[in-house]
Amino acid sequence: MSQSENHPKNNQKSGGMSNQGDYKVRGVVLRRTKLGEQDLILTLLTDGAHQVRAVAKGARKPSSKLAGIANLGNEAEFLLHKGKSLDIITESTLLVSRSKVALEYERAAMTEAVLDIAYALTAEGECHELLLPLTTTVLDSIGTARLTLLPLIAAAYILKSSALQGYKPSFDVCVRCGANVELREDTSQGFSFLDGGVVCEDCCTSLDTLEPAPRLMWCKALLGMKFDAICALEQSPDEQDRGIDILTFARTWLTHYPGVNPKALTYLLEEGLF
Repeated sequence: MSQSENHPKNNQKSGGMSNQGDYKVRGVVLRRTKLGEQDLILTLLTDGAHQVRAVAKGARKPSSKLAGIANLGNEAEFLLHKGKSLDIITESTLLVSRSKVALEYERAAMTEAVLDIAYALTAEGECHELLLPLTTTVLDSIGTARLTLLPLIAAAYILKSSALQGYKPSFDVCVRCGANVELREDTSQGFSFLDGGVVCEDCCTSLDTLEPAPRLMWCKALLGMKFDAICALEQSPDEQDRGIDILTFARTWLTHYPGVNPKALTYLLEEGLF
C-alpha cells in the first residue's frame, strides 16, 4: 500500500463561502478537464458510491496547492460547496499520492486504463460502495507489482469491478439451463458474452465462442484472489503472455457491459505495450 502524504501544506481553503451546502467526500481523481485559463474540472470516484464532478479553482497554476492533489489517481479528502451546475472544491487534503507511477510509462499507461474503466462503470449513476476501495487497492498494486504482472492485475480489476456493478461472469454454471459446467485442462468451453458466462454442450450455439478452458479457469481464480496474492504469484516464462491473453478476454467482457467502451485499455493493447 502506498504511504499516505497528509500534511498541512496539502490543505486548500477558499474564504468567503457559506457553510450552507458544503459537504465532504473522500475520493480518487479519475479525470481532469481544463476549464478556462487556470482551473480544472475534476471527476472523482467517491466514498459516497457515485461520481462527483467539481471545479478545482487555480489548479493549473504551478504554485497552487491543488496542483499536486489534482493528479490522476491521487486520493484525497475534499470539502465541496454546492454550485449551480458544478460543485466547487473549497478545501482538500492529500491522503495518497500516486504521482510516482508517471515515472514509468507502463505503470502510467495501466493506471490511466484502470481509471478510465472506473469512470466508464460509474458514469451513469451510483456504484457499489466497495468500488472505491477496490480501485485504490488496484492502483497501489500497479505501483508496486512486477511489470509483467500488470496485465493480470488489470484483468482482475475488470472482472471484480464489473461483478460489483452486477455484471458477474458465470464460470461453473450454464447461463441458459443452469447445469453445472466443469472446466478441464486442454479443452475448450462454450462461452456467451451476451448471456454472461459459460454454456453447456447442449446449449451451445454458433453464436457462442469456444474459449480455452485454462483461460476461463484463470478468470474464475482471479475473481476470488486478493491483489496482494496476485502480486505474489511466482514468476513464470509465459507470465506476460498469459496476462495479455486474459486481459484481452476481460476487455471483450467489459465491452458487453452497457455503455462501457474502455478506450485507454483498447489503445494499450493495440499498441502492444505489454
